[in-house]
Amino acid sequence: MVAILIAASAVSIALTLSIRGWWPYDDGMIGHTAERVLAGQTSHVDFDDPYSGLQAVLHAAVFRRFGVDLAHLRYLLVAGFCVWGVAAWAILRRRFQPISASIIAAFTGVGSLLTYPSPMPSWYATFTCTFALWMVIRWTEAQRYHHLFLAGVALGTGILFKTTAIYGLGALVVALGMQIPRGTSVAMAVTRRVLIFSPALPVVWLSLQNAPGRSAAYFALPVIMLLVLANRTTQERERVVTPPSPRVLLGSSMSTLLGISLPILFYIVFQSGVTGAAALFDGWFTGPASRLSLVTYDPPSFWVTVLVLINGVILLTIATRRPTKYTAAVLITVMASLFVVNHDSLNTGIFLGAGYAVSVLALWCLRTRSLSDLGVLAALMAGFVALVGIPFYAAAYVGYAGPVIGIAAALLAAEIGLARLATVASMLVGLATVSPVAFGVQSHGAMAPTEDFVQSSIPRVSLVTQESLSYYADVVAVVGQHRRGLPIWAGPDLPHIYFLTQSPSVTRHIYEFSDPDPYGGLFVQIVEHCVMVVVLNSGQTQVSPAPRSELLGLLRTHYDEFEIVAGHEIRWTNRVHLDC
Repeated sequence: MVAILIAASAVSIALTLSIRGWWPYDDGMIGHTAERVLAGQTSHVDFDDPYSGLQAVLHAAVFRRFGVDLAHLRYLLVAGFCVWGVAAWAILRRRFQPISASIIAAFTGVGSLLTYPSPMPSWYATFTCTFALWMVIRWTEAQRYHHLFLAGVALGTGILFKTTAIYGLGALVVALGMQIPRGTSVAMAVTRRVLIFSPALPVVWLSLQNAPGRSAAYFALPVIMLLVLANRTTQERERVVTPPSPRVLLGSSMSTLLGISLPILFYIVFQSGVTGAAALFDGWFTGPASRLSLVTYDPPSFWVTVLVLINGVILLTIATRRPTKYTAAVLITVMASLFVVNHDSLNTGIFLGAGYAVSVLALWCLRTRSLSDLGVLAALMAGFVALVGIPFYAAAYVGYAGPVIGIAAALLAAEIGLARLATVASMLVGLATVSPVAFGVQSHGAMAPTEDFVQSSIPRVSLVTQESLSYYADVVAVVGQHRRGLPIWAGPDLPHIYFLTQSPSVTRHIYEFSDPDPYGGLFVQIVEHCVMVVVLNSGQTQVSPAPRSELLGLLRTHYDEFEIVAGHEIRWTNRVHLDC
């Protein structure tokens, strides 16, 4: 009963606090892609969706059923967190009492959600990776193929939200290798090492694509440490566990691959058909790969990098000696309290250092007593999910990986007898996030102090800050006055303008970086589609290149009337083309 009350309270807090505020570039992009699907278009076939596409289909269904309002997508996200909570609770129950498991799941979930409550596909990738972790744990306990199949289904579904969910496959591959104990035949020993260490290659490659030194330090090294730990834990089962036969390994692998393939195949058949499969795969893999080189976000400042590395060395030094529970208590409490600091760069550094924390905690467990498969698998999934931070070194990614990192840290702490401390630390971290958002102490992600929120007069956005309302209300009014019900062009990186003004777009682009030559032939396309209004981004673009001066000259000549509104150069013409 108490566990149910804790869960209900967490849901109430999430519903109350998560629907306020918005981040225009993300929320607007989410709404715009959903509207394009609602109009009959298909992601990657008809427009360049920045993500895999399932989120646009799901959000379009919500709009169709409940109406076009970003608040409805926030409610859907909270519902997703409720489903995540069931999987998290089931995992935590293996080391915690029901009430403690409920507390950790509730505070970890709500605390993570409120760092950035926009309904981004990254959240759903985290949900599916957590469910996959639950199923893999069930498989290690019961050795039933259907658990691996369901884990594969979860990852396949996660990939349809965002391709980064494929990182979770690394934990599944390592789990297969961990079932082969030491002391087996040479062939099986080689198979074990290949399965356990093979995820290191893509992780290292990924970390070298953007800011290679820092990415490798923050992401690759912690994962490699965990892979080494996974290999070492197999020595405990040298004479206890019967090694699986090649037939069992093949069956396990095929169950996983079948589970991953089914949702992807269903999506291809029902969304694009066979003819659109090439466009889908191009959007799933070519687009994300281009972001690795085009992203404009910088890694944390040099001093944050040094701070995290120094702390990593200190933790490693402590972990190589026989620690005491008191030392562990101090370290975990200090790590939890750091989340209170209102500094995006420091918060990002803490998140990027979380891989070290989980890795060192796992090493700690191994030195003090036997490290169970449960702890290793949870730590591995946390390390792989944390890779979502490449190449967007932003504070919002604290939240995306937070749920899995929180589960892993709690389980590892319980392995060395610190279950109560893990429960208290989870509450501290959760309160450190929830309290500022609730009482207006500081700003987190898209959130702002409570007293600044007003009922929006802009359709499709329920509760926004007064500043945001005054910023965009005039933009919506001016565009609506001059576009005459025709499509507009807004860019670069202005998908929220299409969504707020309820205007169709004349191009495939959501963000222009997805096209090697996004502005080639754009002026002709604009004129042919009878565009009466263009909105130019007068500020700094998010990820896309700025338009060439020749194109800007043509636009400013053709659209000879203009008004600068809230940093947007809104231009229009009263000359109507004969074909329009």
